[in-house]
Amino acid sequence: IADLAVRSGEPVVAVAEYGQLFTSTDLVNWTREETGTSRWLRSATYFGNTPTNTARLLVASGQSGTLLVSEDFTSFRTIDLNTADWLEGITASDTRIVAVGDNAAIYTSDDGTNWVRPANNFNGVWLRGVTWRSNGVFVTVGEGGLIATSSNGINWTRQNSRTTANLNRVVATPTGFVAVGEGGAVVVDSSGNGTTWRNASSGATGPINL
Repeated sequence: IADLAVRSGEPVVAVAEYGQLFTSTDLVNWTREETGTSRWLRSATYFGNTPTNTARLLVASGQSGTLLVSEDFTSFRTIDLNTADWLEGITASDTRIVAVGDNAAIYTSDDGTNWVRPANNFNGVWLRGVTWRSNGVFVTVGEGGLIATSSNGINWTRQNSRTTANLNRVVATPTGFVAVGEGGAVVVDSSGNGTTWRNASSGATGPINL
């Protein structure tokens, strides 16, 4: 299992290799859903409403630009972005979905169907995780200690992460963000904007994934 999508009032969704996707309402009993793909899934998120404002969407990302979109966990639409880049992380604000991955790939969508890849200056660094905080800030992390922030998912500013470790995942907290990575790396932002990072001791020596 590579990732969980969690939202109050919704089933917990687990995504895994070979297109596997499971849902649960109690974390004990799980149902395997038929996704219609055998491509590996790496991350998943819930996104507000459909274009007709009738329901929420579940969006999963993964192998070779694969995206899965579903409103009901029964039928899944597969979107192929025609790229070899794996999309390792995905998140959503109230109005935009952002997926990140290999070769500095960043894709955005406002409806789960139409996706664009804005340019960035990350020089091909592989991105491994992305999150959004309710104050309106996206944060992505990747190899070589890369941390970058954005207010819209399109224009990004690289921040001083205080580490050169490859960073695997990042999550929002009540006061800011926490990013984790290889060699037990943990860096914490307490500014709330992803702009001021400090190293923290995890006590781990191996890679950390959230």
